[in-house]
Parts: sequence; structure tokens; C-alpha cells
Amino acid sequence: MERHPWLKTASEALEDIGGPYGIAAATGALWLADHQAGKKALQAVILTAAGTYLVKAVTQRERPVARTTKTAPGVALRDSFPSGHSALAFAVAKVAAESFPEVREAAYAAAALVGLSRVALGRHWMSDVVAGAWLGYWIASATLDNPVPFWVWEW
Repeated sequence: MERHPWLKTASEALEDIGGPYGIAAATGALWLADHQAGKKALQAVILTAAGTYLVKAVTQRERPVARTTKTAPGVALRDSFPSGHSALAFAVAKVAAESFPEVREAAYAAAALVGLSRVALGRHWMSDVVAGAWLGYWIASATLDNPVPFWVWEW
């Protein structure tokens, strides 16, 4: 990273895109483009966040120690597996790809770049990113095939 400062800058921007505000913005954009797609994205995001939290609580995998920035130097957080950024990015990408086939490649490319940024910044192991991507894709697929009957969605 020291030899390629542009990589760090790009990775930090991608980290923001896959974070809470970026996921909220993507879900909102889907909502504005098509209310049904927005509802599906919101449902996928909520269920993916819950699933990711549950797996993190059970596995308690340490983050890469060398670059952990959220705690004191040398202290690893035990919430590395799976990557929440990757899970949420792939959940939204799946809904976007199914709702708007013309953006399929761009949606998955953006989600993949979010995941790779987590490894580049030393926040996750590659296996965390792959597991998060699979989890987000799987939960979104399941909710698209069998949506949870939310009567609240009638607004």
C-alpha cells in the first residue's frame, strides 16, 4: 500500500460504498428506480445483515492483526468472518441484477471490488470476503425466490 497510495485511496472509497451509507444509497436508488426492487433490496439487506451478525457471533474469527485500526495496535477484533461489506454488497448486487438485467455485470463488478478493498485494506482475510459474498448472494436469492410476506410493505 505504501508503494501504491492510489490503491489505498481507491480501497477506502470502495469501503465507503460497501458500508452502511453506500448500501443505504444503493437501496434507495433501487427504490427510486422501481419500488418493488427497492422493497426486495431492503428485505435482502435486513436479512443479510442479521445473518452476517449471527455468523460473526458464532465464529468469532480474528481480523488480520497487522492492520487492525479499530482498536489499539496489536489487538484483533473477533468479528472477521464473514465480511459484512461483501455480504451486503452482493445482496444488493443480486437484487439489482435481477431487477435490471442491463446492470448485471456492473453490479457484480462493484460488489467484487468492495470485497477486494476489504482485503487490500487489511480488514479481512480473503476467505471472509468469499464467505460474505456467498452469504449475501444466497440470502438475496432466497428472498427473491420466496419473499417474506411483509404486510408492512403495503405503503
